[in-house]
Amino acid sequence: MKNLTEKINEELFSTRGYPHRWSMTHPEKFTLDGMMALLKPSVSIEIGAAFGGSLQVIEKYSQKVYSVDIEQERIDGLKTKFPSVQFLCGYSGEVLPEIFKSEKGIGFVLIDGDHSYEGVQKDIALLMSYQPQQDLYVIMHDSFNPEVRKGIVDFSWEQSPYFEYLEVDFVQGLFHQEGKWNGYMWGGFALAKFSPERVLSPVRSAHHQGIYDSCISRSVHALPKKNRFQFWK
Repeated sequence: MKNLTEKINEELFSTRGYPHRWSMTHPEKFTLDGMMALLKPSVSIEIGAAFGGSLQVIEKYSQKVYSVDIEQERIDGLKTKFPSVQFLCGYSGEVLPEIFKSEKGIGFVLIDGDHSYEGVQKDIALLMSYQPQQDLYVIMHDSFNPEVRKGIVDFSWEQSPYFEYLEVDFVQGLFHQEGKWNGYMWGGFALAKFSPERVLSPVRSAHHQGIYDSCISRSVHALPKKNRFQFWK
């Protein structure tokens, strides 16, 4: 018998054109689908392919898609499912500069690869040298995770003259209180926008910072890393 989450996924996503495993919450799925339907980007980039969940949405609404992942076996498994997508195996720092040289119409980027502080910052840093020819929207998944969030917040976004705004809590994440990830904070979308024109007064915001602060003090993230692998009651 299916649990409620599986039932909702089947009714609202799997039977409506999104059959692939998709490791996002329902609000994240609806947000990504709605956003892509509105933007219909000429060129989109995904960093971190996973099981093709997000890719099935990005491909549907984009004219051209690049998907970057470090695991060739994973890419090989997705190629037959997404024949129109250009898959590139390698680290984002090696691959994205080449894409930026050849593509001037990039309108959307999903950053969902390396979830370490340094990894997130390296992915964001790649965008600093890109001059958009149109509005460029960047979604960063798992912005509710403390390490990912700190990487996003600490980054010097203003070094790009085209950076317009950053909303760290575009979609709020989850504080898991049961199961495998009990006590951990994951999920959430941070949203950044880059303009084709130079921006004089960029804006930053974190609308749910209070909720984040309340959760982290009760989470495993408040413990030393060596003590985190335990269930919290």
